[in-house]
Amino acid sequence: MTSTRIPPKEITGLYGAMVKKFAGRTFGQVPESLGVMWHHLPVLKASMGFGQKLQKWDRCDESLKSYAHMAVASLVGCSWCLDFNYFMAHNRGLDVAKAREIPRWRESDVFTPLEREVLGYR
Repeated sequence: MTSTRIPPKEITGLYGAMVKKFAGRTFGQVPESLGVMWHHLPVLKASMGFGQKLQKWDRCDESLKSYAHMAVASLVGCSWCLDFNYFMAHNRGLDVAKAREIPRWRESDVFTPLEREVLGYR
């Protein structure tokens, strides 16, 4: 069952094989969103390029970045994004007990005042 409004397109060709291999190594699987962006390759390439640049930003605490990403994923209802960010938090050695609480952060008592401020930022 797909949750996107635009159905994913089959990722084909040499470039498609490279994208799928990269996605598999990075995310553990090929996200459905790549198939959606495959409809318009300039969007896909821009998104991937921007994502790689964002990974180099290091001034913000990794936990706060991870929680912020998960809060947005929870807000928009992207279960894949929540799973991926949980996976990334686990791989980076972050507090996965807190990561599990992101969808319920307002009711949870595990977050500091600063973390709550980050989670509530819109």
